[in-house]
Amino acid sequence: PEASFRAICRNNLKQIGLALHNYHDEYQTFPPAIVVDENGRPMHSWRVLILPNLDENDLFEKYNFDEPWNSEANRQLMHEMPEAYRCPSHFGRIAGTGHSKEFTTTYQVVVGEETMWPETEALSIREITDGTSNTLMVMEYDRHEVNWMAPRDLTIREIDEFFSEPIYDEEFAHHLSGGGFHAALADGSVRWYSSATSPEYCKSLLTRARGDTLNEDDAITTERRLRWEAFQETSSKAHIHTCALIAFVILALFPLPWVWIKPRKRK
Repeated sequence: PEASFRAICRNNLKQIGLALHNYHDEYQTFPPAIVVDENGRPMHSWRVLILPNLDENDLFEKYNFDEPWNSEANRQLMHEMPEAYRCPSHFGRIAGTGHSKEFTTTYQVVVGEETMWPETEALSIREITDGTSNTLMVMEYDRHEVNWMAPRDLTIREIDEFFSEPIYDEEFAHHLSGGGFHAALADGSVRWYSSATSPEYCKSLLTRARGDTLNEDDAITTERRLRWEAFQETSSKAHIHTCALIAFVILALFPLPWVWIKPRKRK
């Protein structure tokens, strides 16, 4: 099931990426990460702005842009989250977020002055001078799910800590669909980055115009690859030992048929 779930999650990112590009075709910019009111208070998310581009026109029409995303009227729409924002690999996995899993998403952008999403500013594709194939647009992140309508995404600090974590940490290795994450790049392509991908390469994808792009050959460092393979081997052995123990317990509790079947008496 995990393989099919991962395929669905990947397809969702493709839909989101296409919707963002269709939005750009219509307005000549990508949407801002957040829309604020005259007092600078966050009001609306990019996920709401692209609803028409996800074939969710009816939902878009029902959303009240004159009120904040969590107003009484807009809260009625939370349970109508588009399927494109629901990744089955992550759905309901993380506890303690304070939100119902029915309307939280793991698809988030990285907000920052040098990223594709400088908060309230809407960028055009011409401003991505590092190259659209070298710039991260949207990614899966299940450390904390967010309400799909909330103007809340990842900060540079959060994603920097995530990319810098040691590969041999068990919690990290099983994080995000088993040791990696999907990301949609600014060119619309979707890629899988395993836990062996170097932090330096991942961080270079965050900036749009710094000129710090790295070659694909530098994506996976030898050290991280070897540590990742060692961790996988250890995990595989632990799995085999667990299966063997289960088999032993079953045989101990349930003897073989010829032990408890009474032989027929000869006449």
